[in-house]
Amino acid sequence: MKLKVSELKKHLNQLDKKQLIQLIAELHKTDEKAQQFFMMQFNREDATIDLLERTKKSIDKNYSMGPRGQLYLDFPKIKKEINEFEKLSNDLEKTTDLQLYFVESGTEFTLTYGDIDERFYNDLLNIFVKVIDACENNEKIFEHFENRLYKVVSRSENIGWSYGIAMEQLYSSLSHLYENE
Repeated sequence: MKLKVSELKKHLNQLDKKQLIQLIAELHKTDEKAQQFFMMQFNREDATIDLLERTKKSIDKNYSMGPRGQLYLDFPKIKKEINEFEKLSNDLEKTTDLQLYFVESGTEFTLTYGDIDERFYNDLLNIFVKVIDACENNEKIFEHFENRLYKVVSRSENIGWSYGIAMEQLYSSLSHLYENE
């Protein structure tokens, strides 16, 4: 049975400051997500960069080939890590960086090992849509990632399952590309 937030608050209100500090310290010791949460609260910029780099390493580890040459990619795990990063950091630019990194890594993985399957490319495209949305809604983010966007789209050009075509269409939908014409 889960403890509801209202019940938790009731119990916490009964504790004195010393007991609260002790309880929070114990939570910090025993739960990695709690450690990340507290780092983000008290040391935001350094913690965000650290978490960004750790999540990128996790993405790298998740792109691998199995013993029979089959792709091993735990997309639900990666998607969860990206979502957790987004919630913890509340930093759209760094979240977009992470999402674009995922798409770049998947594109490079394909170029290294050959065509994968439609589901794989759909997973990449679903994340790329989020990148494009962030860039469309925030010109600063677009300007920051403009070169990387162009490069990943160019690199995807000859990839099968219409992946390259879809990447180009999404990229071309960015209104910022046409503002100076």
